[in-house]
Amino acid sequence: MAFKKRIRSNVSIESPIALFRDLRNRKVKGLLDHQSKMLEIYQKEFMNEDNIAMELPTGSGKVKSI
Repeated sequence: MAFKKRIRSNVSIESPIALFRDLRNRKVKGLLDHQSKMLEIYQKEFMNEDNIAMELPTGSGKVKSI
């Protein structure tokens, strides 16, 4: 079996929310309001930080059952 060379694209993502919208095989239709607010805060204040941790409490929509 031959190795397959991965092709890297030079795609520029305008925001984490746009990245979520562009996912092809997502099963969740959209972000909840508080999820999108958290991503907006991340983009404005912390996107260029080397290390960051986000905490979302239980029941805040991290996992959605289908």
